[in-house]
Amino acid sequence: MGTLRWTEPGALDRHIWRDGQLRLAAKQTIDGKTAYKTYVVDTVALGLIPGGWLTEAVDAAPSQLFFVQAAPIAKALVALAQSTEALALLNVEIALLLDADVVGVLAAVDAYYATSAPRSVAVQYAQTTRRFLLRPVSVISNGTLLCDIEYRTALSRPSPKVNDTLSDRVHPSLPDPALARPAGALEFTDLGDLAKKQLAHFTGRIEILIASCVNLLDAHDAIITCIKATRKSGVPDELLHPKTRTALTSGNAYKRHKPKKIPEAAQFPLAVRMLDKYELQKPNDRVKIELQSITQLSPLAPHGTFEERFSILLSEFYASRLVVTACFVIIMLSTGWNKSTVISLNRERVQKIPGGYKLSGLKARSGQNESESIGKHIETDSQQLTSNSQVIGLVGKLINTAENEDCEVLDTPAVRAIEILLRHRDNVDEYGISEEKSLFVTLALDRLRSRHFRVKLSHDEINEFCDFINHPRFRADDLRKQFHSQYHLANKQDIRISQAKLNHASPKTSMRYVDGTALRMSHEAIIKDYGEILSSALEYSAGRIIFNGGDSDRKSKLIKNLLLFPSSPQHPEDGESIADKWVASSGSVAFEVGVQEIKHCVYQRKYYQKNSAKLISANEQRFERYHLPRILFCEALYRVILSSPLGGQLRSFEAGVEK
Repeated sequence: MGTLRWTEPGALDRHIWRDGQLRLAAKQTIDGKTAYKTYVVDTVALGLIPGGWLTEAVDAAPSQLFFVQAAPIAKALVALAQSTEALALLNVEIALLLDADVVGVLAAVDAYYATSAPRSVAVQYAQTTRRFLLRPVSVISNGTLLCDIEYRTALSRPSPKVNDTLSDRVHPSLPDPALARPAGALEFTDLGDLAKKQLAHFTGRIEILIASCVNLLDAHDAIITCIKATRKSGVPDELLHPKTRTALTSGNAYKRHKPKKIPEAAQFPLAVRMLDKYELQKPNDRVKIELQSITQLSPLAPHGTFEERFSILLSEFYASRLVVTACFVIIMLSTGWNKSTVISLNRERVQKIPGGYKLSGLKARSGQNESESIGKHIETDSQQLTSNSQVIGLVGKLINTAENEDCEVLDTPAVRAIEILLRHRDNVDEYGISEEKSLFVTLALDRLRSRHFRVKLSHDEINEFCDFINHPRFRADDLRKQFHSQYHLANKQDIRISQAKLNHASPKTSMRYVDGTALRMSHEAIIKDYGEILSSALEYSAGRIIFNGGDSDRKSKLIKNLLLFPSSPQHPEDGESIADKWVASSGSVAFEVGVQEIKHCVYQRKYYQKNSAKLISANEQRFERYHLPRILFCEALYRVILSSPLGGQLRSFEAGVEK
């Protein structure tokens, strides 16, 4: 930009406006290391002059802004200076401004970012700039503080993206109709049946994707085997033109001229011969080579270009792009890490252990280390929490008990993927050029001669990968959500266990990973199912419906027992309810509270909040004798759970019911 020179070397400890330039000092700290930038605005070219509103805003700003603050502020100043009105107002003292003047400049900031930045960041950038301009503790012409001027932004935050998973997509190529449809479309007879089918769907989709990735690893190994076998057999001389045989013997012609008239049957062995003779894995080679008709390379070549085929020809040394992507997907689905953490894996972060590997990833945002062991070994998670907490009466404590769970993880595709990546990275370090230490670097196809490697796992590459293996498209983060949704279902939907696995401080954060579209739709189906039962239960509660003693179907059982605070999985539905036992024991009975009890408590409380007046009017005596004790019990239990470590889970589920 002519009026905005982005950065200058060196660090400033404060903002400086002199010599016709405004220098905004900025810093950023990541992993304990602080970097500095200076954003330079050419104020002379823009017509901005010291002594006005902008000067006061600069003086009031923190001595060093963050990068994410300084950049949008600098851009907005350049844009505002293009408007005659805004430019004049920035040059005027704050004491001379009117309400309308300030509102007009703030609106201009919003208008600029509404058209110049993606919606996902426009709100943040505009808000950062408005705060910068409103920071001075000064009054405008009518005596109002600058920061107190009422302004309602026209920008609205985008609605949060729905948590999507592999199981939220249709996969029409699958023969199993249950797996081909999204998990939200599952048909179920009861909640236990739904939980089993959901778990099978999430697990099945993971296994299907990993199997597709393993097919690419098999193709990679098959190409290496084919190269080795072809090397032993050599180039059949009878297939080559005499001039080609002479050139092959001399070895010089290939550096200047591309061999011509090479029969298809001879192209692969000749390419392998040239690979060895000219050390094609090393940088700076200029050997001409024919690869167009080599069908052995096709299983890993989506576009069939020369650059793709050449990178696959080097498979003994480097994994091609599709293979690296397949390894990335496998490790994402094996660890449940986010994309940046997986990409942070390098040679030093992979430790060999008996039967497998221990991986140590770095979370980019927090600088926190995460570790995961894969392979044939016993895995013990001392942080695993049980799905229930013991309650003694209503005055007892909710106690979290730790439980060790041993699990032998046999040889997995993740072990194979790591071994391929380690060989790949060792050869990159020996023969190639790469400033990045990640295991997931791939050969830059636009820089073949330099053998330059870089990480390239953008949406485009992942979309290309999905199209090649005939899988519905997904984002890298969807793999993480798929893993943790499956893990959540496998652990009885206990958010505390998922929270420990995700290493989150708050269960609300964990819910964003396990409350995807498929599970939301299932929740809606559950609520609808309960709604139908509750409508009948109202009449039953008022004494208007009588069931025969032999009625044992699920709906009849629930109608009779649901409003008595329903039985937990540890208590039969046709026996006395928890509320009955607790009331009869004068509050001394012990019972367990877990996921199901929390859910039923929420449903029960919502029901009574909505229908108590109807129950009283329908049968007042029955209400006093039959419902009132249970209302008190339900409300008391609700408050105990709310104030316990399970309170976050209760609030999260309650919010889902309200939606």
